[in-house]
Amino acid sequence: QATGDASQQIQAGALAALMNYSSPEGGGFVLQRLTQFQGDALLAAESLLASRSSWSRMLLAAVEAGQIRASLISHAAVRRMAMQNDAELQVLLTKHWPDAGGISAADAQAETARVLAALGAGSGNPKVGKQLLMQNCGRCHLLWEEGGRVGPDLTPFARDNVERMLSSIVNPSVEIREGFENYVAVAADGRVLNGFLVQKDSQVVILRGVDGQNVILRQDEIDDLRVLPQSVMPEGTLKTLADQQLRDLFAYLRSTQPVNY
Repeated sequence: QATGDASQQIQAGALAALMNYSSPEGGGFVLQRLTQFQGDALLAAESLLASRSSWSRMLLAAVEAGQIRASLISHAAVRRMAMQNDAELQVLLTKHWPDAGGISAADAQAETARVLAALGAGSGNPKVGKQLLMQNCGRCHLLWEEGGRVGPDLTPFARDNVERMLSSIVNPSVEIREGFENYVAVAADGRVLNGFLVQKDSQVVILRGVDGQNVILRQDEIDDLRVLPQSVMPEGTLKTLADQQLRDLFAYLRSTQPVNY
């Protein structure tokens, strides 16, 4: 029932719990409803489908058949599917998401130049920028105590240094802040999970994904646990923003005090 009509947060929690069950019916149930999910619930649904190769194959078959748009699937989910040791998946992933492997140095330089040119061409409205931040970054990041707690808090960051901020946004894997490394765990039952390391002791490992959900694994059910060189944060965050939107967003990012709507 929670998966059908409850809030996004409850839906995401229910989907995270469903990840523990390997039946094909579970993946099929989520896949049939994938386009109905939004926000955190959509990210949790993607995480579930990307966690097992059998479910990933179902998802990619739907994309291949045109039943689900490739653009609906986040690069975070694509990268998790790419961690599966499955040649069939790799072919379809490369076909539908050829740029999901990361941004090239040349593309990063071009995107940085585009944004800097836009910022230098006028001023922005921080109130509008706050709305843009909440829409594009607020699920994971806090600024002035507003937003999510998945990634780093942006408030103490050197936000007056535009070029450094741009480097972290355009190519987030260049410098990954300590404590926010991207861990991947391969479980004995075939699941592949990744996210920030929340806790690790002699008994359990807890990872937090981009959907904000914690996944708890017992140490005795983990076959492999390692750090990836790629950030959990995707590239391309700024690509969909027009010049004025960029000026508004950075006006808020550089604000020295909280901004009300």
